[in-house]
Amino acid sequence: MSVLDCSGITLAFGLTVLTMAFAIGHISGCHLNPAVSIGLYVGRRLEVKELAPYIIAQVLGGIAAGGVLYLIASGKAGFDVTAGFASNGYGGYSLFSAFITEVVMTLMFLIIILGATDYRRCPRRDRISFYWRQWRVGP
Repeated sequence: MSVLDCSGITLAFGLTVLTMAFAIGHISGCHLNPAVSIGLYVGRRLEVKELAPYIIAQVLGGIAAGGVLYLIASGKAGFDVTAGFASNGYGGYSLFSAFITEVVMTLMFLIIILGATDYRRCPRRDRISFYWRQWRVGP
């Protein structure tokens, strides 16, 4: 895989998360996976009574999304789900190394989320204009 392929994949995922934050952030807080919900609970931004419904909805959404991907991928001649559908392994590293990498990267992601959404950083009434100033293109 070339550097351009990796950069393209990285940008695609990053811009997708950014788009979802703008699209549904005001509705659900843009909790896209259980790690975010648990992190927000630990950061005291989510009550315990809200945690289980969020996680259930996220898992069910992930299963539904996996089903949609399967339907799309199975339309290709020669598709074989047992050949490693949507996985690329650990690149020669152990499962423990992959787990530690996931924990550290998730921690960094949560630090970014908690810092970027802290009400002390930007009052609620100014958030949209603040985010627009951060991401706009041009003068």
